[in-house]
Amino acid sequence: MENTVNERVAELISVLNLTHNSFAKSISKTATTIYQVTSGKNKPGFDVLEAICEVHNVNSNWLVRGEGEMFLGSLPKSSAQQGRPDSYLQEQIERLEANFNSLANQLRSQLEVKDNQIQNLSEMLKMTLGKSDLSEETPCYELNSLLKLRA
Repeated sequence: MENTVNERVAELISVLNLTHNSFAKSISKTATTIYQVTSGKNKPGFDVLEAICEVHNVNSNWLVRGEGEMFLGSLPKSSAQQGRPDSYLQEQIERLEANFNSLANQLRSQLEVKDNQIQNLSEMLKMTLGKSDLSEETPCYELNSLLKLRA
């Protein structure tokens, strides 16, 4: 006896090594929809079949009639690239966030060091010139203005 479209959807999910939920997300459908199809409660609608074929490069003749090869061309490259785009992207986002946080911490440390250096230079200027305020005629006026902005 020939298998049904419902069984072929279940077989495809298995070949892609996906959960019902991740498969559903990959084709922008709900897990309930996919569960109802794979359990045989409902037949897949055209929109579901179309999404499966487009997203996973599935041969529509195989999916609907059981004729021909499962995939157009060759098997998907890997579950990370083809079947599980959400998890692959999530891993990449987490890696980038970790790198970003590390760099942000380094920059905070460097800014703290620079702030201390600026504060020390400001104190040295005040002591050297014997003034707490500099006028526009003083050669260090622009530096002092910058120091005031940082404070």
